[in-house]
Amino acid sequence: MLSIITHKVTEQDRKLEEMKEDIEGMERLIWSQSRAIQMLEDFMDDASPDLHSQQDKGLPSNTMANPKNGI
Repeated sequence: MLSIITHKVTEQDRKLEEMKEDIEGMERLIWSQSRAIQMLEDFMDDASPDLHSQQDKGLPSNTMANPKNGI
């Protein structure tokens, strides 16, 4: 009877250790994805002044009269 209990406890310990390893792997994955998101946000922040300066020049929807029409 004691050997059955010991076996079950050992089996549960093994499963808990596997779960711990899985959680650690997920934590590493989440950290990696968070870092990638942060890098993308930084990139977009760096790129946004360029986007704003292009908008100041006018968007394609801002039509102007063709200066060659008078020729």
